[in-house]
Amino acid sequence: MDFGYAKYYHASLGIIQETEVFVPKEDSIKLNIIRLKNTTSEKRKLKLIYYIKPVLRRR
Repeated sequence: MDFGYAKYYHASLGIIQETEVFVPKEDSIKLNIIRLKNTTSEKRKLKLIYYIKPVLRRR
């Protein structure tokens, strides 16, 4: 991976989240790589939802 990516870290309620976002040079897609780690001894059930809000601009 080269220049042009972002990494976000968040921790709450016993879950550590690392999200890496980038656009590959050879593609016109956006990739989100999400890593989750449960830091508790409890078994957890999670649901991931991807939400976008498109913005249309006038030219």
